[in-house]
Formats: sequence, structure tokens, C-alpha cells
Amino acid sequence: MKNTNCLLTPRILIVDDREENLYVLRELIQGLDSSVDVVQALSGMEALRILAEDSDFCLILMDVQMPDLDGFQTTGLIRRYKHTKDTPVIFITAIFKDVAYIHHGFDSGAVDYICKPIDDKVLLSKVKIFIDLYKSKKALESSLEKSREIEERQNLILSHSQDGIVVFDKFGKVLFLNPTAEDILGHESESVESLMLSDIVSREEGFGREWSASDVCEAVEKGVSFRSLDSSVTTAGGQKIPCSYSFGSFDSQAYSGGVLIFQDITQRKKHEENLVYMATHDPLTNLPNRILFKESVNNAIARAQRSSYKLVVMFIDLDHFKKVNDELGHNVGDELLKKICRRLQSIGRKVDLFARLGGDEFGVVFEDINNNFDSHKMAPKILKAFEEPIDALDHSILISGSVGVVEYPEYGRDADSLIKAADIAMYQAKSQGRNCYALFRPELEDSAIARSQLERDFRLAISREQLICHYQPILNATDMSIAAIEVLVRWEHPKRGLVSPAEFISVAEHTGQVVEMSNQVFSMALASLADWEAKGLWPRSAKIALNVSALQLARDILIGQLKSMGDRYTFSFSNVEIEITESMLMQDAEESARILESVREMGLSISIDDFGTGYSSLNYLRRLPINVLKIDRSFVKDIGHDRSDEQIINATIDLAHNLNLKVVSEGVETETQMAFLKDAGSDYLQGFHLSKPLSRSAMEEWLESESRRKAGIQGGKLDVC
Repeated sequence: MKNTNCLLTPRILIVDDREENLYVLRELIQGLDSSVDVVQALSGMEALRILAEDSDFCLILMDVQMPDLDGFQTTGLIRRYKHTKDTPVIFITAIFKDVAYIHHGFDSGAVDYICKPIDDKVLLSKVKIFIDLYKSKKALESSLEKSREIEERQNLILSHSQDGIVVFDKFGKVLFLNPTAEDILGHESESVESLMLSDIVSREEGFGREWSASDVCEAVEKGVSFRSLDSSVTTAGGQKIPCSYSFGSFDSQAYSGGVLIFQDITQRKKHEENLVYMATHDPLTNLPNRILFKESVNNAIARAQRSSYKLVVMFIDLDHFKKVNDELGHNVGDELLKKICRRLQSIGRKVDLFARLGGDEFGVVFEDINNNFDSHKMAPKILKAFEEPIDALDHSILISGSVGVVEYPEYGRDADSLIKAADIAMYQAKSQGRNCYALFRPELEDSAIARSQLERDFRLAISREQLICHYQPILNATDMSIAAIEVLVRWEHPKRGLVSPAEFISVAEHTGQVVEMSNQVFSMALASLADWEAKGLWPRSAKIALNVSALQLARDILIGQLKSMGDRYTFSFSNVEIEITESMLMQDAEESARILESVREMGLSISIDDFGTGYSSLNYLRRLPINVLKIDRSFVKDIGHDRSDEQIINATIDLAHNLNLKVVSEGVETETQMAFLKDAGSDYLQGFHLSKPLSRSAMEEWLESESRRKAGIQGGKLDVC
């Protein structure tokens, strides 16, 4: 766009063959308006050359009498060209008597005459008129140019706007739809003539009535604007399109009405719905999560309050699910959870809501329940869902669940209290042996508080290193010399004294502190071993036996722990044995074999603890790099009373010896048991009849006593080749 100030600067061309005349004219004109640009030409030819280069002049003052080309001829040539044909020319002449002469001047294109001698006032009056005309013309042209540019920009915006734009008059008749509005609404431009705004905007916006009574008509009359973030427009086919819109009114001499600018928010709505779904559903199972479950329970309570029905909330926690993740991997655990969800959902009705509350926890709300509903029948149905093994990524897994049950309105008036009560009841089911259910009773809250306190105390125990090790000797069955010492963890509670592992091992598993606990136990035990070796108290062939958790084995943590201890303390790995339970070993026998082979390559021995309580495959047992089987105390305790247990012990010892494995019998508490096990061929014995677990100092005294007793004699040998 040209500079507006330049366009409005008037330029006057004065043509005269005498310089003194040019000077006088220039001075007169600039005295009238100093902003006028005066251009001079000494001949008609020079004037034509100037006009050829720039024709934008508001006026030409032309002398008639000039050599070569006179004023008439020059003006005639000026009128031939398109760019100069409308430029006004005033002749300045002393010859002004012959009418024919005057007509000739007008015929050649002049608009006026000024006679010499020049009357300054007459000249300036006429010049001013043409200057003003020029300025008005240029201002008008500039205004028109601006209007055209504005119109072009508006058309460009309207055509390319991603928003739908609807212009309508004060009667609600649609005057204009931009291309986006046409595309969204499905209306062609020619159909606009019969279109009303009420055909587009939904009835919810006030168009269910006559136009004159509508909200928008009222807004147009009052000249106000408003917007809606969540509305809809109706297409030509009657489809509702979600939209947000803004409305503004206008009132001019030509029109009065309004403009509706709307955006199709279909994708935004879908995105919002997806976000809400993601925020309220478990991504793995697609079940409602804890947030939605809580909301659903509150809604169910509100419905129950309006009816004579009650509702039941159940809290389900899978038993030992952590072992699945630790031993088989999270992929298997995830697949197991998805299949458990499908089983649980198959039990309930359509109105029953199942939710995954997190990890291995699930919630159920049963509503529309009459007095005939029996929680004692429904809870066993849930437990029954776990009876059959579940196939998860080539693993057949048998898992159980513990269920807590609470009824509304007896034990809670809102979702938080009901869920908490069901959770407390679930922990009661856990304490009853798992794979069962428990109904909430108010007195259970005391045990829940105690359990929470125990968890807090145990976290402190780990951070403050309150755990200690006790040591229980394992003796050779032949000469009762020390063959090994099993390390047993105890918690030295500042207020309660020694706490049994039966109380806190499950807490360690639940709070995820098993690895940290094992680090502390390994450190204390192997530091003791290094000290006893340095003092010459440790029998050359004896082992110190460390219990290993499923988490250590599954995550391949064990090797790193052992290497770290080897760097910290000076001891022989050949004097270390690790104990792994049979069930832990068989969760993933192939992976267990790989890890245990690495352990054996470091020089350690490996024993299977609690043998006979799991489901070992003899084929895997033969292939695993193990040295010792430990017969569980549950078989030993009934020796002399249960012939079948005695037969199992005999068969186990024979099996172990055939596999070239040694046997430790646990839980020896009587002379009868010890005598039977010796006769059966058990290689080693362990139990209270021989020695209870000892503190570190007491164990050191035992070793010193044993060293003095066996002075010069090598102790019994635990041959675990």
C-alpha cells in the first residue's frame, strides 16, 4: 500500500518558456500552500517528458504562447494519454479576445483561462479549488483502498477461519454462512435464504419458543453479547454437533442483528471423555479405579437411602500375589490380574460394580439388595473363583484371595468408612490363614490400628537397625558335631522386646522392605562369620545358612548382595549356604536354575527349605544345582504318632540320597524324633531338642566350647559335593 501522506501532497506543473514567469507563479502558489510541490517546465516538450515519468499532478498551469509546441498543442497531446487525460489544465494567456480562440483552447482540453497580467487573487482562488479537489479525491481513493483491503482481509478471515460464522438479522433470518459453517452444518450457500437461526442453534439455547420470545432476540434488542462453552448446533440432516460459541449483536443503519461464531468441539469432547475415563479407570484391566469406586459407593448409598434396600461392600486382596511378580515377572502378574478380573465379573450381576483399587486389591459393591441377601453365600462365590488354576503366559497359577465384607447401613454411612471397614475385615481374613472371608465387626478396628502401628514401627526398625540375628546349630546325626548354623532374624523392639519373625515377615513383604531387611541380616551374619573365622572358631567344613526371599531370587538381587558382602568382609564363600523354599524355587524353575548355578559357581552351597510342602517336579529337582533337602517340621512333629508321616520321611531321605543330596531334618524336639531320624538316615538334625536359636554372644560361646571339646579333632563334615 502506498504512503498516504505522499498521495495527499498536491503537485502542480507550471509550463512557460520564460523563467521569470515560472518564478512568479511558483512563489504565488507556495505562498498559498507551502506543502504544494511545484514542478517547472520551460517548453511543451519538457512538460510531456515530465508527465511521461510521473503523471500525478493536481493541476497544470500552461502558457499558450510558446515556441515549438504551443499550449494548445501540448494540451492536446496530454489528453491523448490515459494517465493524463483527466489532469486539469488552465491556460495562462494575454490573447483573450477572439471567441474562436477561446473555444479552441477548451476543445484542446483546457478547463479554464487566466489572463495576463495575472490577478493574484483570481489565480490563487482557482489553484486552491483544484488543490482541495485533489486532496478530497486522494482521501476518497485512500478510503476506498482501505475499505477494499479491509473487505479482502475480512473475506480471507471468513473463508479460512476454522470457526463457523453465522450472520443473522434482528428477525433471526440467516444472512451469511462462512465456508466452515457450511461444511459443519451441511447447508449450501443458496439454501441460506430460507434458513433461520433457530434451525441451527439447539432448543436448549432458548429456541423452543417463537423468535421474538427467544433469548437471542432479547440479546439483539439489548445489544449484549454472551457465550456458551458447551452447547450444540443442528446440521441440515438433524444431527447434533457439540460446539462452543460466542454471540455478539450489531446495529447499523443498514442492518441490525447478530453474529454467531461457533467451534466444533467433537474432538475436544472425545478427548475430555478419554481423560475422564483414564482418570477413573484402571489402565490394565479397564475396571473402575479407586476414585470411581468411591464415587460409585457414595451414589449407591444415596440410592439405598431412597429405598428399602441395603448394599454390601467387599474388599478383595490376592494372597501372595507379590510372589508372582517377583518370581515370574510383571508381565505374568499383569496377565493374571486381567484374567482374575474376568472371573470376578462373571460372578456378579450387571448392577454390581467391580473395581481394581490398586496393585492386587479389588473392590465390589452389591446394591439393590434385600434382606434375603446373604454375605455368607456371596463371599464364598468370590473365593470359589480362585479354586481353578489360571493360565497366564504359559504359566498355570493357583492363587487365592482374602475377602473383607461390610454391610450398609450397619457399619458405615459413607464410602470412606465402608471401604475402610471392608479393608479391615480383609486383613482379619488374612490373619485367619488367607483364602477366606471375614465380616466387619467394630472390634476389628483395634487390630487394624495395631497392624498400622506395627508397620510404622517396622519402618523405624529398618532405618534404626533394630534387627538382630540369632543362630541355630545344625548338627551331624552321626557325632553331633556342628555341620551348619542357620541365621534367623529377630526384631529387638525398644518397648516390646524380641519380636518373632512370624509377626513382622509379612509386614516386610507388605511394605516392600524385604530386600533392605535381607541386606541387614546378610551383613550381620557374614560379619560374624568373618569374625569367627578370624578367631579360628569356625569349623572348617561348617556352613552358615542364609534364608533367601522370593524377591531376592526373582529380581536377580542375590548375586549382587553376595558380591557386595564379599567385598566388605573377609570370609570364604565355601562356608556359606543359602536356603530357598520349595514353592519359591518351582515358581520359575528355569530362571531359578540359572541364578542358582551362578550362586554355586561362587562357591556357595544351596539347600531347599520346607521340602515336601510344595509341588516339586522330580525332573527339575534332578536338574537344579542343589546340595541339601530340608524336611519340614510339619512331618517331623508327628513321628511316633503318624505312620504316614514316617513313611514320607523315609521316602524323602531315600529320594535325596538317590539324587546325591544330603538331608536336614527340621523341628527335632524329642529324643524319639531324633532316634527315628538317625535310623532313617537323616544326615543332619536341627531343632529345640538340640539347641534353641542363640544370640551372637551365646553362639560364640558354643563355638568356643565346641572348639575346646574337639581340640585337635576336626568336627563332623557336611559333605555337599
